[in-house]
Amino acid sequence: MKTRELIEKLTQMGLEFQGTEGNLMTFTKEPDIAKFTIACDLEPNDEHGGLTPDNWVYFWTQVAKYARTPLDERQDEPKFRVRLKGFNADTGKQYLTCSGKHGSMKNQNFFGCHLQKGLCQEFTTKELDTLLELAKDRNQQWLAMLLSDPDNRELVEENND
Repeated sequence: MKTRELIEKLTQMGLEFQGTEGNLMTFTKEPDIAKFTIACDLEPNDEHGGLTPDNWVYFWTQVAKYARTPLDERQDEPKFRVRLKGFNADTGKQYLTCSGKHGSMKNQNFFGCHLQKGLCQEFTTKELDTLLELAKDRNQQWLAMLLSDPDNRELVEENND
């Protein structure tokens, strides 16, 4: 990118080009709101604040994604396991288990299994509601009864290991 192109792009987004002094270009966003200084000889592997330009792009992309997330969706939702009461094995309690990862619940097979890493056994309230509706639509009464009874749900405690 040419220096002229950079200046044009940044001014199009509302920054004001203040000029070049020595090896530094300065841009501002309204007086006293923000000031940006960019080295004219900036290279891809140069670090500023410990980050390369590509790291900063990633950083600001994530910040923008976070900013677009509605406030009420930013906290982790509690997750639940659905206990299959009365089903116990030598390996322990049995829980509702999905055949695959979360995603489209429509194409999942369900079975009982003891707690096992790597299996899909934890569900948000929204996912459980979706599963309940699918069970009702498919006339899977056993699954609908299991999901509709809140006593079958065990809150998954956060593990901060």
